[in-house]
Amino acid sequence: MSVAVTTASFGIRVPDVVWMPPEKWEAFDRDAPVPFVPDLCVEVLLDRKYPHDIGPRVKAYLEGGAREVIVVGQRGERHFHSANGLQPSSAFGITLTLERMYFDEFAPSSH
Repeated sequence: MSVAVTTASFGIRVPDVVWMPPEKWEAFDRDAPVPFVPDLCVEVLLDRKYPHDIGPRVKAYLEGGAREVIVVGQRGERHFHSANGLQPSSAFGITLTLERMYFDEFAPSSH
């Protein structure tokens, strides 16, 4: 589910996907941006014209309370971020299977 979330350091952002426990969804007015950052935020850089802003987004989500931020790069690479930095896998046990046809084989890779 994609919704607007409020971050203290980067304003209102709209991650591509968010997740949080059901009881957190009940705690706010759904017609307004989520007043906090959900437990999991996912950013997909597939169509993003300016992927350079992803660092401040990840930092803002984590500083705002996200337990994990997953970034899917333009070539389909997956990066799992936590408050302790880049992680080898998801803290939530998430595995992502991505269709290669959606990713640019010629996009510059960050790793």
